[in-house]
Amino acid sequence: TSKNFTNVEFVIVDGALTITTDDTEVVVTVTGNTKTVVYDGTEHSVEGYTVDVNGLPITVTPKAGTEAMASGTNAGTYYMGLTADDFTAESNNYSNIRIAVTDGWLKIDPITDKVTVTVTENADTVEYDGKEHSVTGYKSMTADNALYDVKKNVAETQTAAWTAKGTDVGEYPVGIVSGDFANTSKNFTNVVFTVADGALTISPITEKTIAVTAASDSKKYDGTPLTNNGFSCTEGVLVPGDVLTAVVEGSATNVSDEGKNVVKSYKVMRGGADVTGNYTFANSVDGKLTILPRTVKLTSETASKEY
Repeated sequence: TSKNFTNVEFVIVDGALTITTDDTEVVVTVTGNTKTVVYDGTEHSVEGYTVDVNGLPITVTPKAGTEAMASGTNAGTYYMGLTADDFTAESNNYSNIRIAVTDGWLKIDPITDKVTVTVTENADTVEYDGKEHSVTGYKSMTADNALYDVKKNVAETQTAAWTAKGTDVGEYPVGIVSGDFANTSKNFTNVVFTVADGALTISPITEKTIAVTAASDSKKYDGTPLTNNGFSCTEGVLVPGDVLTAVVEGSATNVSDEGKNVVKSYKVMRGGADVTGNYTFANSVDGKLTILPRTVKLTSETASKEY
């Protein structure tokens, strides 16, 4: 603007604002997603994560092959397995970025409601035949929760008590107890075992009954009592090895005596064991002791005299 200079040239020397990268450590957080469910027999999963850069111009990206997912079916905790090495963090403004990772997980909780498993013992009924019979184990095992698989989730310990044995009439219980079973599944925490009792029942022979008949006898009167403790019984009922004995009492001395021969008692023995209860008895039959009249011959005397 000066009239004193007629040829003025302006030369510009550039200036600049330089912003340098901040090398102070900056922490960004990657947090895997989480999920909690109760076991239901199906597969569950959780995936994904969240990134917190504290509002800074930082970009966090997963490396190739990184899978932020966890899945499972049975009770337990399943982790995604995320680490800081699975991510990269980039920024034009920050040169010292640390990635902090909180792993994601899927948690499947077990069923805590009571599950009742019922074990029903085997049972059998046979008619006495003098032979040993047996029944063992159980015929079924059921749970009141359809998710509980008794074939996979139950450990059993068999004992000698699981077998009931017997020969004579009676009831022989199968001796399974709830303590013979254990839950092996981590998906159920409250499993109770109950046992429905079974037994071997041996019933007496009923289609054929035994009648004990006292012996009958007779003799001519001789002034002494007539007795006979013999007896007979229905044939074809006693099994081999069983022997019937009976006490028979009665006597007759005179022709007019009633002469009833009575079965007072009886029992069936197998060796030294009384097995009477294995049979069904009809009413005993009395015998008859008969005194026959004795024939007496009377002969008159003969005499003579002279007329």
